[in-house]
Amino acid sequence: MKRIIAVLLIIISVFTLASCAKKSGDEVKPELNEDIPNAYVGDVDVEQSIKVADLEIIIKEKTFYVNDIVFTFKEFENTEKLSTQMGEDMLDVYVKAGKLQKCVVYSGDNTMVTTYNIDGKSASVSKCRLDEYGNKVYEAFYDGDGKLQSFYTAEYDKAKITSKNEYNAGMDLTAVIRYEYDAKGKLLRTVTYGPDLKLKEVKEN
Repeated sequence: MKRIIAVLLIIISVFTLASCAKKSGDEVKPELNEDIPNAYVGDVDVEQSIKVADLEIIIKEKTFYVNDIVFTFKEFENTEKLSTQMGEDMLDVYVKAGKLQKCVVYSGDNTMVTTYNIDGKSASVSKCRLDEYGNKVYEAFYDGDGKLQSFYTAEYDKAKITSKNEYNAGMDLTAVIRYEYDAKGKLLRTVTYGPDLKLKEVKEN
């Protein structure tokens, strides 16, 4: 009797998994059969290093200045972030428990984001290229010294990202990501392949 029950449970489990797989769409390919170069050969000029201007930050007892823009610590009693215009750029300032945490500067054209520590030195930088819909089709990441760490290129179906190729600072392919949607445009799962184009990870939504 116990053996019969065990067999029935196994059969039910198999049908349940099959049903879930069917709802998620087609089966995941164990390997991509596409011709994807193992090194970057795109049309965007990838900068190996960039120069980033420092911020002038002066901290006093009750106030502090960021490039001559004055803030009071009292302004952050009910919030940890304030945003303000800084020339053509947007400046986000973060304060927690009465102490400045960091500053983030967004370029006016939304293609560069620079994070600064409290001494006004850059901690990290990202630069991107946007398509006509405002999607990031390319984004590179730099350390505080402005040296390239990694970057990716991406393809979209209007507002929906469909694929992404990730690279390291040496221009080597590190991952290929595919995004799968249902008929209504809802993201079903994210499938990641390694540089050898073999399946590495599947994340169901």
